[in-house]
Amino acid sequence: MQNEITPHVPQATCKGEEKVQRTQLGGMQTPKLRCHSHTQTGRRGGVNQDAVMIRPPFFFAVADGVGGGVHGEVASRAALDYCGAVSAEKMEELAKELHDLDQAVAGAVAELSLERGGTTLAALWLGQRRGLIGHSGDSRVWRMRRSLTGRWRFERLTIDHTYKNLDIPPPENGSPNDPCLMLGFDLDDAVALQEIKVNSGDVFLLASDGLHRFVSDRGISKVIERGLEQDWSFEKIAQRLVERAVNNNSHDDISIVLVSPQYGLHWHFQAALAASIGLFLWVKRAGLAAVAEDIITSLGGF
Repeated sequence: MQNEITPHVPQATCKGEEKVQRTQLGGMQTPKLRCHSHTQTGRRGGVNQDAVMIRPPFFFAVADGVGGGVHGEVASRAALDYCGAVSAEKMEELAKELHDLDQAVAGAVAELSLERGGTTLAALWLGQRRGLIGHSGDSRVWRMRRSLTGRWRFERLTIDHTYKNLDIPPPENGSPNDPCLMLGFDLDDAVALQEIKVNSGDVFLLASDGLHRFVSDRGISKVIERGLEQDWSFEKIAQRLVERAVNNNSHDDISIVLVSPQYGLHWHFQAALAASIGLFLWVKRAGLAAVAEDIITSLGGF
């Protein structure tokens, strides 16, 4: 059962894979985007407690309602509804905007039950070659980036808020790998924020633990790299990731968001420019002024 939150943008830009043309919003030029979202109910059946949201060109997120809590699907939807309405370009601004996020999640669940329910969160706000990540629990954000040599590097950008990672003893029937910081439980510092640099062509993956508990980072990386090298659609990459998780006996809900901003120069033009500048600096340090001047001329000047 699909549990995707419908963004308040034209339908064509929020379902499936799209290339969103650059526009001017608030005086800021926005990037072209490739993006795709997918969520599905796990083998155990019942209600899909995950939720996904893509609101191009700025906001992308995954949330995983706590399976042991009540109305996890309500908690995950409430978290993304709240975050999707936030607009911030700096981490200080985002921290203020998210001040009441935990209460919003708790309030949405309280309308339906006296028991508490909560959700994890992996959210990305894109800006001008920078991004802000909001993270709670064990949903994750990764980045695939192409180096100047053309090789792909896959990096996890978040650290799971588990009992083990935070060095907290789990409850009697709990596991050290269970999340201990989540939204909706009135916990301090439930959301970790960080600012990152974003290059044109970076590919970001946001996913719930229905994927990463059953497919290693190395396995995820191989699927994405193969897809990028063979020019697969993001939809196909997401499908292959889900297939691998299910084949590894994932019983949980699985949610995935893929997004890649395109700011202008393709990666090989960026590499050529960086190499040229590096060569110029080297010959300048070596005292080869005439050669340096030739390089300046070939680059059109600095």
